[in-house]
Amino acid sequence: MSRQTFPLEALFQLKELTNASLLVSIYDLNGKFLLDFTLTGEMIGSDFVKETGNDMKQSTEVISKVAEVKKEKKKPAKPEHKTEKGGVLPKTAGNYLFGALCGLVLMGIAFGLIRKARLTN
Repeated sequence: MSRQTFPLEALFQLKELTNASLLVSIYDLNGKFLLDFTLTGEMIGSDFVKETGNDMKQSTEVISKVAEVKKEKKKPAKPEHKTEKGGVLPKTAGNYLFGALCGLVLMGIAFGLIRKARLTN
């Protein structure tokens, strides 16, 4: 099996793949391998390649339209939590974390004082 490299333009000029398979490898701009796949003559015809080329030309228009639609969409505002009668619920979060940290500090101080008292006796 021989390997040849073809530019993309040569791919669009292929008439048909008779008794051959085409290995397509795709790399990013830095030369990093992204993916590869094999095409055979039974899988595609020249019409498919031409249609794909035309679709690729139109893809920039579609992408720009999608980008415009995304810009137009606004993020929905956060819904406020309400009671059954429509009143806004109060903020009930307490300072539990701060209280727990103060308790740990006090326990550490007490442990240190007890240890110091035992060592001095």
